[in-house]
Amino acid sequence: MASETTTSPATGFMTPPDLPVIPPPWKLSGDGWVVFYSFPPDHPYGVVERDELAGKWRGGTGAIAWMNYKSSPVGAYSELLYIPGKFEVTRKGKTKKFYSISQIFVSSWESVVSGRANWGIPKDRADFRVETLPTGEDHLVASIDGAQIAELTAKAGLFRMPVNTGLFPVTLMQKWQGQTFFIKLAVSAGIEWLTSVKTYGDGVHIPDLSGINPLGAIKLDKFKITFPAPEIAVMSARASDET
Repeated sequence: MASETTTSPATGFMTPPDLPVIPPPWKLSGDGWVVFYSFPPDHPYGVVERDELAGKWRGGTGAIAWMNYKSSPVGAYSELLYIPGKFEVTRKGKTKKFYSISQIFVSSWESVVSGRANWGIPKDRADFRVETLPTGEDHLVASIDGAQIAELTAKAGLFRMPVNTGLFPVTLMQKWQGQTFFIKLAVSAGIEWLTSVKTYGDGVHIPDLSGINPLGAIKLDKFKITFPAPEIAVMSARASDET
């Protein structure tokens, strides 16, 4: 259980304990569950002002993802994140759209501290339960101070295929404390299609997407992911969107 969930009035984020930052690159492995959605550009589900990106949101395909890391530089931990589509920013004089994590919770304070400092990822702390039900379904629950904030129940199908982002590079863009981080991820995994998908978000910490039909859902089986050192741009006061 989390022993401390004090939130800073200035930032809206939890105040973590004083822990060292573990520098990149990070190599992680484990299993993941990803539910995809299509977001219309006139309805910013879960995009909040503190993201420093609310006015730059453009919608499109997004996802809620649960990760159960079995190995990482800070040990095993669980994660729940929300990507509400793409955001438009200027990078090196060109306007481009990037995926960005809007909300994210992890079970490790070490991951909170290093995730914010290394990559500008706005991590907060939650408790997780990951289990397999008697029906064979995977069941994941995230909670804060005993109150449930999100839940996923799904069953992996029989079809499995490998995937490697070496063919389709994925770059995340994060804004944090006056800096813009560009993170080129390397991911390999086996993909299994999920069925019987049931999701819940409390509408505060994780958006309530019950009114949207998912595009589909997959399980990432025995994935490996590398978070490299990011490219970092400092935002100026006169042109905060110029990176």
